[in-house]
Amino acid sequence: MHTDAEDTEMRRILTDDEHRTAYHRAQDIALRYGHQLTYPETTELVAAVLAAADVLTPPPTPNPDTCTAQFADQAGDWWQCNHNPGHPNIYHHTEEGEYAWTDGTPGTVPAHPTIKP
Repeated sequence: MHTDAEDTEMRRILTDDEHRTAYHRAQDIALRYGHQLTYPETTELVAAVLAAADVLTPPPTPNPDTCTAQFADQAGDWWQCNHNPGHPNIYHHTEEGEYAWTDGTPGTVPAHPTIKP
């Protein structure tokens, strides 16, 4: 099992406005040099550069069918816990088990109640 979650220092999560600004700035710079990046390319570029500076992009909207706790790895990619919502275990795990974390781990978003439509 990977232990990035335990080795990570406190990382700040950008606000949605800050993320939007960083995203558009990256696209502008790429265009200045003759490169038009797609949405996924720009998103990955921004997340990776910010994660290298211990800053994270906002987490994606969690899937309400599993525990909503999320963890960002060293590359800034967000992972969601694969347990059932409200599970009693203090540890959250990804589906393949490569990451495990607790709600207090830096770079995480704790589980929260979800309202299903």
